Amino acid sequence: MITRSALASVLADHLSDEDARFRAEIVNDLGEVTLADPPHAIVVTLMRAVLDLALAEAWLGVPVAQRLRGVHGKLPATEHRTRLVAVHLAESWPLDGEHPEAAAGWWQVAIDAVREVAQRRPRQLPRPAGRPLPPRAAG
Repeated sequence: MITRSALASVLADHLSDEDARFRAEIVNDLGEVTLADPPHAIVVTLMRAVLDLALAEAWLGVPVAQRLRGVHGKLPATEHRTRLVAVHLAESWPLDGEHPEAAAGWWQVAIDAVREVAQRRPRQLPRPAGRPLPPRAAG
């Protein structure tokens, strides 16, 4: 679908800006974002639009891998992409879980998302000055 790809491209463009990435990170729950009361940051509105389109496609019976093709194809493998995938999986399970074939596709996408997160290097958390590492973490 051209719309899916175009919307993901516009979102990817916005997420290339550091300020936009920050604005996307400070929104706690993308499920709470509505176009009836849109956020002030366009990037969050775009994220919600991507999710709304994917959910509409879920209602139409489009397979989950196809619904997320634009997200996977246009957005780099970052926490923003993972977050979009996770939110869509949470929102679409009531629809996908009703049909065995759709549920199998849903689980495959979920497993792939977990693998993607696991492959990323964990962020190093700063240690408070003057405090030693706990015994298990030392060495």
